[in-house]
Amino acid sequence: EARRQQVEASKREQERIEREMAEKEKQEALAMLQEQQARLGKKGKKVTLEDAAAADKEKLMQDAITDQIKARSEMAKRLGTLTRKMDHLERAKLELERDYIVKASKERGAKQAELFKEEQERAIKAHRAQWERDIE
Repeated sequence: EARRQQVEASKREQERIEREMAEKEKQEALAMLQEQQARLGKKGKKVTLEDAAAADKEKLMQDAITDQIKARSEMAKRLGTLTRKMDHLERAKLELERDYIVKASKERGAKQAELFKEEQERAIKAHRAQWERDIE
């Protein structure tokens, strides 16, 4: 009789532990569902404990991984699009600036040529004046 009671007690203890583990897994599944729902931004549908019980933990983890992969690929796609747009804008900006740079370069070249011409004329006049003084 004592042995039977001891076996029953250990059996009840084992069942209690299994129930607690099942309850803990349900709570974890519920938390994962809520986290996944928050990450996806779904609103309106409330996650319940029954939903968590229906969905197994591995499936939820696989869904979470799939969602992360999908989000990363979407981000990479957006980044590629943004990179192309920025490249187009930069090229357009360089084309617009090229006209201004060429114009400024021509103006600077013309000013330098004019200054050089004036310097030469002054040097020639100074040289001629020196020559005339030397001759007298």
